[in-house]
Amino acid sequence: MRRAAALLGLLAALAPVWVFAADPLGPPRASLAPGQFSLGVEYSYAQLELRKRRPDYEDQVITPLGIDNMHTTYLSLSVGTMEWLECFVRIGGVTMAGDEQEKASSTRVMEWDYDYDTELIFGGGLRVTFATLGKVTLGAVASYSYANFDGAYQMDGTKITTHQLKYRDWGTVDAQMQQWCIGVGAVWQLRENLALYGGGLFQRVLLHQTIQMNDSSITEVDDTPFSSSYRNDGAASQFGGYGGIEWTITQHVTLRAEGSLTEDSLGGSLMLGMDF
Repeated sequence: MRRAAALLGLLAALAPVWVFAADPLGPPRASLAPGQFSLGVEYSYAQLELRKRRPDYEDQVITPLGIDNMHTTYLSLSVGTMEWLECFVRIGGVTMAGDEQEKASSTRVMEWDYDYDTELIFGGGLRVTFATLGKVTLGAVASYSYANFDGAYQMDGTKITTHQLKYRDWGTVDAQMQQWCIGVGAVWQLRENLALYGGGLFQRVLLHQTIQMNDSSITEVDDTPFSSSYRNDGAASQFGGYGGIEWTITQHVTLRAEGSLTEDSLGGSLMLGMDF
């Protein structure tokens, strides 16, 4: 009961937050004994699509914002707090790019390309063991992270009146990302040093960014900064699955490789940890 309460408490605390599911998760169980620590290096790669929360015009048609080549590297610290509970924090760097197309009206089409700088990302989470049935352990993992991006954008537009007019704007972008992911599943201990794990995945995503135009190929442009919010929208993009393999190389060194998939995202990660 206390284990379920711990996970529910974390979910309640993070409920107002919208986030990506691009972070490494690891096995859904507590792997460290109380008082034991683990220092790790984690890398993940992800691609995903986000949708604008509301259009600026009634007849606006927008393709999803595609986040391409999202690379994240963490230094993580985990600690066993109880036999069934493990907590972790992590900090690192993240880089990515994005693009979208929007049809603002029947006569105007715009294509946006975003180039985000490499930035700091940080977060944390917990792993919980529910029960162990022979070689199978049931549990859950939840994580949260946050990053603030600076970057640049370029917009190529086409306006159709009596003739076709092509134009280009460029400027800066300031973006905030939050990531929240929950995995519930099982770990199957194949051998003493080898285990498979996986289960269901739930994710929510929010990207909020502000655009500031610096220059344009035409003069009749409003250069007032404006903001837009994006999220993963729909059950198929929020629910999916993940799985991985855990190899205990030595008594204190562990290597994990995993992948995740939903309708609008895919990702993979590697995690190398040392217990002490």
